[in-house]
Amino acid sequence: MGYIAIVVSSFFTALNVPLIKYGSTMMPYAGMLFYRFLLAFLILFLVMFIRKSIPKGPKPVKELVLINLMSPLSIFLIVNGINRTTNYEANLILLFIPAFVGIGAIRILKEDIKKSQIFGLLLGFVGILVTFVSEGTGSIELNSTIVGNLLVLFGTFGVALFILLTKHYSKKYSPVQISTFTFLDNFIFWGILYFSQLKLGLIDVLTPTFENFFLISLLAVFGSIGSFLLFQYGLTRVTAFFSGIRSYLQFPTSILIGYFLFNEILSINFFISTLFIAIGAILASGKIEMRPSSYYKDRII
Repeated sequence: MGYIAIVVSSFFTALNVPLIKYGSTMMPYAGMLFYRFLLAFLILFLVMFIRKSIPKGPKPVKELVLINLMSPLSIFLIVNGINRTTNYEANLILLFIPAFVGIGAIRILKEDIKKSQIFGLLLGFVGILVTFVSEGTGSIELNSTIVGNLLVLFGTFGVALFILLTKHYSKKYSPVQISTFTFLDNFIFWGILYFSQLKLGLIDVLTPTFENFFLISLLAVFGSIGSFLLFQYGLTRVTAFFSGIRSYLQFPTSILIGYFLFNEILSINFFISTLFIAIGAILASGKIEMRPSSYYKDRII
C-alpha cells in the first residue's frame, strides 16, 4: 500500500502546477497559497481533534513546527529562483531531488539500498532527460542569473531535507500530525508574506468569488491533503530512497494533465520517457533485484 500511496500522491502533486498556473491569473500568488494551506490545516486539525490525536505538550508541538519549516522555505526559494532564471534550468536542477534524497537515505538514514534501486533512480533521470533534450524544451541561457539557479538549488536541498526529516520522525508522529503541521507552517509563512504585500500596496486583495473559492478548495483537498497526506502515509511503509522518485512520477502526470486541460501536444518522446520512468520506479522500489550475469550461467531462459 505504501508504494501505491506514493504513486497516487505524485498524481495529486502534479495537479498543483496547472491549478496554480490558472489561479495565478485571477488572484495573488501568496494569497492563494495562504488560503489554500489555511483550509487544508483546518480540515486536518478537525480530523486530529475527532481522533483525539492532537500532540500534547509544548515539546512535540515545537518539534513538529521545526521539522516542517523546510516545506514553506523550500517552496519560497524555488518560486523566487524560477523567477530569476530560465524554466529549463530550474527544472533540470529540480530533477536532482531524488538523487539528494537517495544520498541522504544511504548516508543519514542508513537505509540498505540495492544496486538495482540506484540503477532505477538513474533510469528515471534518463527518462526525463529524453523529453527535456529531445523536445527542445529550452536551452541553457548564458545570461541567466547565478542567484536564481542557486535559489532553486537550495530549495531542492530543502525539499530533500524535508523528506528525510519527515521520514525519520514518521516513527514518532502519524501522517496526519506531520501533514497538519506542514500546513500550519505554510499558512503562517504565506500569510505573513501575503499581508505584508497588501500592507505595502504591492498586490490587490484576493477577491472572494465562487471561482476563487472553488479553485482554492481543489488545491487544499487534492493538491495539499491528497498530496502531502498520502505521501506521508507512504513514507511510513517505504524507504525514503523510493519516496524521492515521486518527483520523476510527477513529470509524465503533469504532461498528461497539460494534454487534457490545455491541449498540449503528446509526442513519441513522452511515451519513451514514461517507459523509462516506469521501469526505473519499479527497480527503485527494490521489489526486483538485478542479478549478475554469472547467476544465469548454465540456466535455460
